[in-house]
Amino acid sequence: MTDAGEQRMNGPAQEDLQEKGPLEEAREEASKSAEELVLAGEEYASLLSEAVGIPTISSFDPGMMDPEVFGKFEKFLKKRFPRVHAGCELERVSDYGLLYTWKGSNPDLKPVLFLAHYDVVPVDPREEGAWKYPPFSGTVAEGYIWGRGTLDDKHVLIALMTAVENMLTEGHTPERTLLFAFGGDEEVAGPRGAGAIGALLRERGIECEFALDEGGLIASGMLKGIEKPLALISLTEKGYYNIELICRQQPGHASMPPAHTAAGIIARAMTRVEKNPFPYRITPTVARFLQAIAPYSGFPAKLFLKYPKLFAPLITRSLRRNPRTAAIIRTTQAVTVLQGSSRENVLPETARGVINVRTLPGDTRESVLGHIKQAVNDPQVEVRVADSYAGNDALPEADSEGAGYRAILSTLRTVVPEADAAPFLMAGGSDLKHYVDVCPNMYRFIPVIITREELQGIHGINERISLENWGRCIYFYSRFIREVSGKSPGPGSG
Repeated sequence: MTDAGEQRMNGPAQEDLQEKGPLEEAREEASKSAEELVLAGEEYASLLSEAVGIPTISSFDPGMMDPEVFGKFEKFLKKRFPRVHAGCELERVSDYGLLYTWKGSNPDLKPVLFLAHYDVVPVDPREEGAWKYPPFSGTVAEGYIWGRGTLDDKHVLIALMTAVENMLTEGHTPERTLLFAFGGDEEVAGPRGAGAIGALLRERGIECEFALDEGGLIASGMLKGIEKPLALISLTEKGYYNIELICRQQPGHASMPPAHTAAGIIARAMTRVEKNPFPYRITPTVARFLQAIAPYSGFPAKLFLKYPKLFAPLITRSLRRNPRTAAIIRTTQAVTVLQGSSRENVLPETARGVINVRTLPGDTRESVLGHIKQAVNDPQVEVRVADSYAGNDALPEADSEGAGYRAILSTLRTVVPEADAAPFLMAGGSDLKHYVDVCPNMYRFIPVIITREELQGIHGINERISLENWGRCIYFYSRFIREVSGKSPGPGSG
């Protein structure tokens, strides 16, 4: 990194931030232009490119994960971020958990926790030819950095490390302790990464002011009627359960079948489940989201969205028409696995089906099992949580007036002043489920302005991040870390 690059991304000194109010500061320091962000992205492109080039693919089967590859990634971090490793304490927690502690000068302040993961999902060999550039090449071309992990989630990890490296270079010392928890198995539920780190923090009795992880993005052209970028800041995420349906019957030859085979019974049960979806309801986070987007709507939709509880039946009738919007107003259930006989002419002894359930806040393991058992209504079918992953309920809804949320908004005003913001419910999952007892308020946000086409690259083909977005990430985390490392993160917090 050049001195010019460090100076460009560091921003004003800490004492300047403390002397000026957030509004005056935002007026005096305009956001970086697109050209400046691209230049910054180019300056630090090699860091993300090299990280993407290390294929840290995780698997539910521990034997399929290559420890040498993950070890190579750890060595890369130590080599490229020497000041972080000299100025922060690194603990290697379990096989796939890295915990960096940047100790603050005031032990009375609760720490802030930052999360990211360095594992990635595999690339289907049948799809490799469809990639414009090899998925683990980290190619920098056409204004983008290409490859698996550029959007999920190595860019956050590298941006955080770059921000801290630069701040240590300038001699910054945080007043508040900052924790950076990086997991190597988030894509497979995170038991040995975030799970191990969360357990360690609980054992030490640590409670954080708030946590920030991946999740919401800055949507561009994705929401009807909203032309300006909209930062979706997730206050909660849905729960996750795989519900297994099993039927056991006498095996035999298909030429002499009973009236209903085990496979037929499971198929009938699955049909009953699909005909009995979970009810629609508007959670507090979704209500806040609807109120936030109300000003962009015409009459009478604006009135309905402003008062979501009063007009809940009308709102749910509209949102349920699209699977994307229906998912934020009910617990979803998707039939994903059907297994029976391995041969066409053999009656299966055991048939199995799996329903993937994503729960809204308020629904629990017990209520999910009860709902599906009632829908199946067949003593021949066993309904249980699948052994592969125990699952988890939806996470607690964070405070939209809390210090963490205010700090995100404050940083956004400087970094992306043209964007508005809205609380959001994340349908997917994150490593935050392992920190519920450590952080009362957990937020999910990545400062990337993304289009629908770019979004499809996550877990898909041609995953990539623009150089402008990459520069924006480094700039955002540099500003955000500087703000929350002081005594009072976010404007107006005490």
